[in-house]
Formats: sequence, structure tokens, C-alpha cells
Amino acid sequence: MGEIAAAWPRIQLLYIGATGITQPFEPQRLTLHGLAPLAKLCPELESLTVHINVAHICPNSFNLGSDSKSRVNYLNIGRSPISESSVPWTAVYLSTIFPELREVDCCCDGSRGEEQPEYSARWLEVHKHLAAYRYASGHKQNDPYCNCESDAITNPS
Repeated sequence: MGEIAAAWPRIQLLYIGATGITQPFEPQRLTLHGLAPLAKLCPELESLTVHINVAHICPNSFNLGSDSKSRVNYLNIGRSPISESSVPWTAVYLSTIFPELREVDCCCDGSRGEEQPEYSARWLEVHKHLAAYRYASGHKQNDPYCNCESDAITNPS
């Protein structure tokens, strides 16, 4: 992924592995760490479709020290596997490298005969965590999960 990012630093839309959406499920080799070069080297990238494997992650290996200037606001991860324990760490990592990320889309809801509908619920949880992180960091404009009239956080009950 680093070579792609270095070769196309001004790319705005990147669509990799689209055929995997309708093909039989196969584990992906690209991990969360593989997305970092796109965040660092492609500042104009706004939309990304790529299959990743988040079945097992190690938060201790995250290097989250720098402020990202990435404009990625849409991520389609196809039928990417994700474990339940990886959900919060995936959201932390994605919100750090892609601070403008507004939508995480997947194709694993079973509507196309996929065998991993649980991934859809997990990626929805990642999406919800991202909204919370954006709210906490002050990036709450036009956020579908933030319908507050003010900055006050109130109990919905």
C-alpha cells in the first residue's frame, strides 16, 4: 500500500479489491497498519474502498503519535473480517489516521448470500465509535449520530 500511496499522492478516490464483494469470502492480508501510508502520503484522498483483515489486532503496535491531515471521509471495507474484541481499537486507529472519517460501509449483512453477517454489526459498532470520537474531539458538524442542539451532553432517558 505504501508504493501505491507514494505513486499517487494526489489521488482522491481509491477502489481496490472490488471483486471480493461478490466473490466467496477469503481472508484478507491487508491490516489496519496498511492504511497508514494512504493517510500520510495521500492528503487529497477522500473515498477509499479496500478489504482489510481486522480479525486480530494488537493495540500496542499502534503508532498514533502524529496529527493526520487526511481527508478520507468514506471507507468501504467490503466483507472485511473483524473480531468483536477489535471493534473499539479499530475505531481508535481509524479515527486517528482518518480524522474526517464519517462513514464506514460494509457488504457483510447477508443480503448477497455472505456467510459472515456478524461482521456487519461489528462494523456498525466501529462506525458508532467513530461518531463518539469525533464528538469528543470537536468534529461534530454534520454528524448523523450527533443531533444535539448544543455542546451539552444530556441523558436521553
